[in-house]
Amino acid sequence: MKKPKSLNSIIQNNNKSLHSTIEVAKIQLRLLNTIKSFLPKSIQQHCLGAVPQNNNSMTLYTKNSAWCNKIRYYTPMLIESLNKTNYKEIKSIRIKVISYNPKQRDKPKPDKLLMTDDVSTLLKNAAENIDDEQLRSALTKLSNNHKPDK
Repeated sequence: MKKPKSLNSIIQNNNKSLHSTIEVAKIQLRLLNTIKSFLPKSIQQHCLGAVPQNNNSMTLYTKNSAWCNKIRYYTPMLIESLNKTNYKEIKSIRIKVISYNPKQRDKPKPDKLLMTDDVSTLLKNAAENIDDEQLRSALTKLSNNHKPDK
């Protein structure tokens, strides 16, 4: 069986797809840094990525919809400023929210809270003796949310 190649040897070899991926990342980082340079410092940290598109536009990624809307007000100024630099071809900017939160993704879903058979029986009995139809229906539905005893 062949030994796996080290990451260092892969990077140093003439791996065209890896080099092209690195070049694309560098282009995106340069564009992001250029955009940030035109924005107030309080807004810069909320710009997370910039991706040039083929159709004279680009997409700017932000943390959340509030920053997305705030940055949208700067769009005309950004386009004008970009056109004075190496990015003369950009005529429109789309602003989107990046929705990645590793802490949120890794959280396990809480277990559904279930009641014992005894509590379920008490709720059913209470529901049978209630005149209000809506309350009786709600208690009956709630009583069905129980964990069967083993």
